[in-house]
Amino acid sequence: MISPQLEELDSTVLLHPTDPRLKANCRLWIDFVSNTLSLALRLLISFCQVNTKVVPSFYTLLNSTMGTDAQSKAVERLQRDVTALVQAADEEVSRQPEIWFFP
Repeated sequence: MISPQLEELDSTVLLHPTDPRLKANCRLWIDFVSNTLSLALRLLISFCQVNTKVVPSFYTLLNSTMGTDAQSKAVERLQRDVTALVQAADEEVSRQPEIWFFP
């Protein structure tokens, strides 16, 4: 958080309340919002990975003009891309499970 450093630069401008209870409430909201934005960014990155990896693989598989050998390779590619996506999601959840699962 940069606000304490900003308050040190100019003590006449308060960025947080002076009441300890209100200050704690403010910090809770700041943590909640920053975690929510962090989660939203990670979801956006995951969505981009789906669009750049999984969708083209799936579209290739749907192509009806492919031969049997090409279709087998397309199935393997789709399985590999989906597996990579699931592994990345598992790693993300294990890194910060409290963000992904709410009580």
